[in-house]
Amino acid sequence: MKITITGDLYSGKTSLSKKLCDYYKLKFYSVGILMRKNAEELGMTITEYNKYMEENKLDYVIDEHTRNIGKDEDDFIFDARLAWHFINDSIKIYLKVSEEEAANRALKDKRGTSETYNSMEEAKKNILKRSSLERKRFIEIYGVDIYNLHNYDMIIDTSIIDEKEVFEKIVEYIDKK
Repeated sequence: MKITITGDLYSGKTSLSKKLCDYYKLKFYSVGILMRKNAEELGMTITEYNKYMEENKLDYVIDEHTRNIGKDEDDFIFDARLAWHFINDSIKIYLKVSEEEAANRALKDKRGTSETYNSMEEAKKNILKRSSLERKRFIEIYGVDIYNLHNYDMIIDTSIIDEKEVFEKIVEYIDKK
């Protein structure tokens, strides 16, 4: 079983991925966790690190690692913006979230990263900036628009249903596959 989960910033990708891993007894991979760790080690926010990756053309290193996991392994969940693109035989899940709810979640985020916000407007502004940087970078490098929902097998809006319901809907979908 190969499952790739992507989606909007603060849509719940990592939380969902970990729950699904526990439920199905799968390995867990996350580019976001790796990038946050790297950003912190460099004293950068995740948005600054995204810019740094673009300027230094570092995407290929992560992407090759993702491709290799997709070729060499089975039974995993990969939480990453582009894993679905590199692991074609995966179940591709996209989580949406409204701008307002994403900013609200960002304000409450307790991951301990340097990305903290003092207001809803600041959170919205940074989320939009980061999303825009990623979208632009992935279109330029791969010709892939991560926000084109036709790329995915299942799409769920997590701003309108709770985590438990998101989990249940995805388990139902995966079990049918």
